[in-house]
Amino acid sequence: STADRIALMLGALAHDLQHPGQNNMFLINTKHELAVTYNDTSVLENSHVARLYNIFMEKPEVNILSNLDKKTWWDVRHKIVAMVLHTDM
Repeated sequence: STADRIALMLGALAHDLQHPGQNNMFLINTKHELAVTYNDTSVLENSHVARLYNIFMEKPEVNILSNLDKKTWWDVRHKIVAMVLHTDM
């Protein structure tokens, strides 16, 4: 479906967005702000997805999801989140 293709492309784009260069365990062990924010759970992956959506909110001109109907928007969001969270190793 179109929603699947959009989610796949954005998930691939966002899966390492704004990566700080350390792994989850390092961030957790050093009590990094991201680890605290995401409760030591898939810290980087949650951060990557959150950054993608923050960019969309900060820069509406690049928000390619803005014209989706509500149901499709949520469907795409859930798929992106699931895809990126599945990259947590």
